[in-house]
Amino acid sequence: MSNEITLPNVDDASSTLMNKVWSNAYFQKLSSFGIVPGNAEEAQSLIDIAGRLAVIDAQSNTKSASASPYAAALQDLDSLMAGQPGHQKQADANFASKVAEALMAESDVYLSVLSLSQAAAAADAK
Repeated sequence: MSNEITLPNVDDASSTLMNKVWSNAYFQKLSSFGIVPGNAEEAQSLIDIAGRLAVIDAQSNTKSASASPYAAALQDLDSLMAGQPGHQKQADANFASKVAEALMAESDVYLSVLSLSQAAAAADAK
């Protein structure tokens, strides 16, 4: 019996994390604000919205805050959400840590994280 671990490919690893980690955490966070998809189509739309917002956020992070047309909107959203339960950054960090601890027990999630980390390290080395 071999002790060698076979890591999933990057696409499979990304899919595993999307299905088992990110979407669950995302929908749990949305439900804390009373947003619950009624069907698979609504769930997919919410995931698509998050993806597009992530692209905008990444683009705005590469520009200076004063040049970004989204910086003011982001600040306004943060101030509105500040009163919402669980919005504090520390609470978010604690939530993420608890989720990470629980998911590390799932071997496919653990191997997916290793696979993506390995791919990122290889990309950085180039």
